[in-house]
Amino acid sequence: MHVQNLKKKMKTNPHVTIVPVIVMVDPEECSTTEDFYVRKHDQYNYFVIVGSHSAKARRQLVREHPTTFFFEYAECKIYMGLIT
Repeated sequence: MHVQNLKKKMKTNPHVTIVPVIVMVDPEECSTTEDFYVRKHDQYNYFVIVGSHSAKARRQLVREHPTTFFFEYAECKIYMGLIT
């Protein structure tokens, strides 16, 4: 039910950030900020720490509205090196 409510809010205002998605880069791929390459951001695996419901709602909206590009983008905070 929570994901459905988030989807309704995102449809009303797709640019609103309900909860920023906070992720951690897989430490086996990148363990420090110095190892992170922005150009390769789409090649890393991420673990969602906060905002998994928001991320799920956006993924569903992308599948339901494949030509509506603004559902594909969300505010995301990326962390690395949290686990040693």
